[in-house]
Amino acid sequence: MIHGIVAWLPRAIVALVIVAMAMAMAIARAVRDIVQAALGGMSYGRFLATAAWAFIVALGVIAALGQAGIATAITGPVLTAVLATIAGIAIVGVGGGLITPMRSRWERWLSVAESESGKAKQQITAYQQGREDARRAMPSAQERTERGRRGEGGEGGQIGGGGAPTV
Repeated sequence: MIHGIVAWLPRAIVALVIVAMAMAMAIARAVRDIVQAALGGMSYGRFLATAAWAFIVALGVIAALGQAGIATAITGPVLTAVLATIAGIAIVGVGGGLITPMRSRWERWLSVAESESGKAKQQITAYQQGREDARRAMPSAQERTERGRRGEGGEGGQIGGGGAPTV
């Protein structure tokens, strides 16, 4: 019985690798669809969607092989090299060659955020003022009850007016 279980373990590992790969492929497909839908009208949208798909699939393959203990001497350094390369490109691009374009983008983004926050404050203030006006115009529940008891509640002495609203 133990011999049968030990003989089955490599098959279980391969099955787990296949399941991990399938999950990585499903996630990658969903990300590709989202990126392509968001950037489909751009000339580079399809390329970015495919690059995101390939990156996620590659990470899934490396993770699945690493969990199964297969080719860890190769996949670990490859993953480290790829991530270090991406980080280096981002650091050099943003910190070095793209200083002026990034500065102008940040200034533009911050000015848009500042104007949007001003608009949001105006909308909140207008909303709160409208609620306050409505509260002042509406009689309180206690006042409606007192009017109803005295027979002053609107249509037929009902509390709250009773009838359908008129337009």
